Amino acid sequence: MKHPIITSIGLAVLASISLVTPALATLSLNYSGYFDSDSLLDGKAFANNTAFSMTALFEEGSPISVVTGRGVFSATSFSFLIDSNTYIGSPGLVVVVQSSDSSQGVNGVGLVGANFSSFVSSAFTRVTPAFNGAQPTATVFSGFQGNGWSGSLHLDLIGDTDGLDINSISGVSTASLTAVPEVTSSFTLLGLITSGLLLRRRTKTLR
Repeated sequence: MKHPIITSIGLAVLASISLVTPALATLSLNYSGYFDSDSLLDGKAFANNTAFSMTALFEEGSPISVVTGRGVFSATSFSFLIDSNTYIGSPGLVVVVQSSDSSQGVNGVGLVGANFSSFVSSAFTRVTPAFNGAQPTATVFSGFQGNGWSGSLHLDLIGDTDGLDINSISGVSTASLTAVPEVTSSFTLLGLITSGLLLRRRTKTLR
């Protein structure tokens, strides 16, 4: 059932390794729910109550926009797991995370199209631990309140001509944010040192 408060979440609405500049912190949005027959995969309608889970990575230090309690981020990568099949997305997904100190007063997550004309979202009463949507950190959303949507959210998928069209989501959704371990420059330096030692050993052997 479309939830008016949750709908407002959507309406209210890019990690490289460097030896010089530290990598930005990367978070993973883990989001699950159910598609109904009004949503399509590669042009074919889902059966009602088709479960999905998805992950989307984004850099918490690179928001598209920030207001009190809400951050909007471009996903650097994303994928969906549907009927035991994994579908990798092409660029174009925007992630919204929101905390209860926002103007809507609810904790929530949302997926938004690149043109900001369509979205799906879910709201929750609690997050553990508490977080600020404008500066998100790892947390688990609980106390599901409802889902919201507007328009048809189209996402391009690698290998699927017609991609994924989400017109609504149903059932009880779940969501969490998890920190993605950073690969620090020390690993890169270790690789360079190891390569140098191997090359030196090979040179000695050839002599």
